[in-house]
Amino acid sequence: MRLFKIIFVALFATVAMAGCGLFKETAEEKLEKTIDENAGFSVFLTQDATEQQKSDLRAWLEKEPGITEVTFEDRATAYAKARQLWTDDPEFLESVDADSLPETFRLKVKDAATAREIRDGADGAELKALPGVHRVIFQCTTVSECRELYSPAAPKPSN
Repeated sequence: MRLFKIIFVALFATVAMAGCGLFKETAEEKLEKTIDENAGFSVFLTQDATEQQKSDLRAWLEKEPGITEVTFEDRATAYAKARQLWTDDPEFLESVDADSLPETFRLKVKDAATAREIRDGADGAELKALPGVHRVIFQCTTVSECRELYSPAAPKPSN
């Protein structure tokens, strides 16, 4: 009986130590978590969006369930960001000025599922049709969408 207990304890310890690796997040699970934690989208305004249209749009966004943060980015802020992002391309920076960049609402949402619901549902269609809205861009909301967006295109077979 004592031998049985020793074998059982040794077996249990071995399985417990090996099993610890079973609970580690995979790379895909980490990416899913990152996507969820950073879920959001941007609403780019038309160049001639009026103050009333911006106000109405902000009110619409703030009442939308699942949107947790609404940030307005004016042209000067967009230009400052562009200058930071494109420091290695002075030719591009010379071709851009603050007036050429759109004002934008940057939105954070509860999670990626919420972003998909807005994007793919009636609310997304309504948002895109609001006066003053030029374009709505959603971040990828699934691992497969991210792979499709950010992976190099597969080479096309030659004939």
